[in-house]
Amino acid sequence: MPAAAAPAPAPARARLLTYLDSLPSQCSSLPSLVVFDLDDTLWWPELYMLDGPPFSKDPQGVVRDRRGEQIYLHEGARIVLDALHSHPKLANVKIAIASRTEYEAWAHTCLELLDVDPAAAVSAANVIPDKRLWQIFPSNKRRHFDRIQQALAGVPYEDMIFYDNERGNCTEVSKLGVTCVYTPNGLTVDYFLTGLEQHARRKQNT
Repeated sequence: MPAAAAPAPAPARARLLTYLDSLPSQCSSLPSLVVFDLDDTLWWPELYMLDGPPFSKDPQGVVRDRRGEQIYLHEGARIVLDALHSHPKLANVKIAIASRTEYEAWAHTCLELLDVDPAAAVSAANVIPDKRLWQIFPSNKRRHFDRIQQALAGVPYEDMIFYDNERGNCTEVSKLGVTCVYTPNGLTVDYFLTGLEQHARRKQNT
């Protein structure tokens, strides 16, 4: 008799909600801040691959550049941003951006246009409302983190998690004491959970 098939993995959103719902109400293991890269971490394609403004958004919420090329949030990124915006267990976790793109104005426009929760008219910009934490300029990522920390009045690097699709950026930022998660091909729920779990273990061991 053949062995029973393994149960199918729970959908990504359900896995994330199950994890968050299992946390205690006052959870000290969560970070004070999560920081995301943009290009191929939150969205695709990378901005340098686009033809630029004017960007448009159709009634179905599809965002395109002037050539008609679509830019979209990775599905995992959309789920994670929605949870950061709406789940009560994450209410005290701040969100920031650290991006080296040269196309800062394009990035701002895309953050305003891309929907995290279309039904509630919540954009990525709504999820990250403090624009002091939008550190978008070509530079070493450590400069982004210096500015983010200054804006947050000294939240320690050890209480931050960073997600980036370039391993070199993760290596550099980790030297500050930040928990870093390499996200090749974009942020997923599993990568997000990996960051939360690694951060919790580090706090437990200090």
